[in-house]
Amino acid sequence: MNEENNNTTNNENEVKPVEETVVENKEQEPSEAIAPTVDSNVNSPLNPTVEVEIDEKKTVEMENIPHDVPIPDENSEKKDFIIKSKKETVAEDVKLREAKIEEHVKKANENYKPNSKIKNFFLIFFLVFIILFTIFLPQIHEFVNKLKAGQLVEQKEVKITDGYLVCNYEKSSDTFTYEFEYDFTFHKNLLESYNKSTKTKGDTSLDMDELNDLYANCKEMKDESGSINGLDVKCDKDTGSVTVIEKFGLADFKTDSLTSRYTEAGGDYPEYSLEQDMDVVEKNMKAAGFTCERTKTIN
Repeated sequence: MNEENNNTTNNENEVKPVEETVVENKEQEPSEAIAPTVDSNVNSPLNPTVEVEIDEKKTVEMENIPHDVPIPDENSEKKDFIIKSKKETVAEDVKLREAKIEEHVKKANENYKPNSKIKNFFLIFFLVFIILFTIFLPQIHEFVNKLKAGQLVEQKEVKITDGYLVCNYEKSSDTFTYEFEYDFTFHKNLLESYNKSTKTKGDTSLDMDELNDLYANCKEMKDESGSINGLDVKCDKDTGSVTVIEKFGLADFKTDSLTSRYTEAGGDYPEYSLEQDMDVVEKNMKAAGFTCERTKTIN
């Protein structure tokens, strides 16, 4: 009896831990069950796991596909169709543009007319005008500035027909310096008389002998001119210079009245004649290098 009681006691002791284990497992279970997720787009509310099952099937199918096989894209056919349509549209646009260009070229060739000679002339004239305008631009600019400043006042040059014409010229040699002056008297622009003055300048210490000889020759010319009508000679001696003045009164002077003694002493024949045009006289003097100026006779 005691053995049975002991067995019974041992059995009770062995059962108690099982019950405690069951209680502990119950305590570890969650108090509330997790509700399944239902997609609002699924028509049947009775089968909330449809979407999950489909996704699982797709996953299984994708896993079974070999890695070296390309996965078909659902939109590939649609993309190919769009690309093909765009290519066809671009090709059509290119053909239309080429047709339009050919049409314009054809019309241009039909309407082409060569430029006339008048148009070419005016074109060349215009180009030459532009080139000349560019070259003379500074002068044009200066002219415009003067015009704005009122400096371009038209002045009519009054020609002097009664008065004097004075012309001067100077030259030098190794020894002397020569100053020439011509004084013309004219009336109604016709020559009446003129004076020729020659001034010779030299060094007072080196050239006095030559200057003295010039003065002596001048005195001889003056003595000889006393017997010649229309001719007068004047001599002037200064420090380092000698001046010889020949006066020709053309109204009384005769060329054949000159003597050889006069010319040998250094005298000249008249270079101009009575009533010669003063425009010609002035032109010749300027051509010889003289500077000339006319002055009016004071009444």
